[in-house]
Amino acid sequence: MAAAIHLVFGDDYLTAAKAKALVASSLGEVQDPLSSEVIDGQVDTTEEAILSLARVREAVGTLGFFGGRKVVWFKGVNFLTDTQVGRTEKVKSAVGRLAEMLKTGLPPAVVLIISAPRIDKRFALYKVLQGIAELHEFAVPDKPGHVRQYAEAVLEGGLKQAGITMRGEVRQVFLDRVGADTRTVLNELNKLATYLGSRKSATLDDIEAVTSASRDAVAWDIQDALGLRDLGRSISLLRRLLFQRESTMGMISLIENRLRDLIVYREAMDQGWLQVPRGGGNASWGRLPAGADSLLSEGLGRDFRSMHPFRLGILAKQAQNYTARELQRALALAMAAHRQLVTSSLPGPLVLEMLLIQILATRRNAPVRA
Repeated sequence: MAAAIHLVFGDDYLTAAKAKALVASSLGEVQDPLSSEVIDGQVDTTEEAILSLARVREAVGTLGFFGGRKVVWFKGVNFLTDTQVGRTEKVKSAVGRLAEMLKTGLPPAVVLIISAPRIDKRFALYKVLQGIAELHEFAVPDKPGHVRQYAEAVLEGGLKQAGITMRGEVRQVFLDRVGADTRTVLNELNKLATYLGSRKSATLDDIEAVTSASRDAVAWDIQDALGLRDLGRSISLLRRLLFQRESTMGMISLIENRLRDLIVYREAMDQGWLQVPRGGGNASWGRLPAGADSLLSEGLGRDFRSMHPFRLGILAKQAQNYTARELQRALALAMAAHRQLVTSSLPGPLVLEMLLIQILATRRNAPVRA
């Protein structure tokens, strides 16, 4: 039997989308507008919150027209956390009355859907709903490292719904290109499904042909162009990002970060810790000595071994485009350019273009200048 109460919460746009889908599925083939009621839970004052809660109690306590199915959507409730409105005693008391009412159960054929951008899991209402409702959480993780994992889970669900298959490396390229925003992920996936038509397996060529690169993806592109030692593409992407009002300080940080990463991968390969197939493909970590294991897992601020093998293979191949000495020289140049951006009156775009020329258009094994 389908659940009579649903709690949909989280700061992702998927919260509203899921709530709408639940309303539609709960109504089924019922088309009578009297069979559904939407109550706005986005309020500004204590009085508005109490009024909205009273309307919900009245709505769920009333049978549908002619005793038929009835769906109540308490939409976008913004006072189920420790906000100025949510912490008032009057609102807490009104929320408590709703919780007690829900404990006793809803009338037959009545469905309640509560959607909220956030809900404090310490509140009594949440604890009650845990035991009697179906919970749907769509909260974007706070930690940047977990955002990608969340996007991967959303992509997995979207692929199943669309009936499309993607190999692991194709998924990584798709997310690298469109970014981790879930609305964008699903919109680009819909575009891809339309493009594929009757085909159900997406390839790297399909991703390149139909998906749009996000601003973040363009930023990654300039890092990849640097790794590939492609001067023309690096400068072209730099100009594009600056035209999009990306800051020069943001650009120098991207360059420095990629060079630091390549230094780690170059050293790992030179030491035999990281293996890359001769023909390309997924890279893999071998068994590391104790000191290296501790360094890679803790000493560098993040675990370099947690990356997907496909993406790891790409970065390892980029590191092979440089010697360790060249990478150290490039990082020294980048840090000098960083100082110039802070202390000199030279135009930032000129400093960055000169940096790329110094790194990518000079002979190999050039001496490092202080």
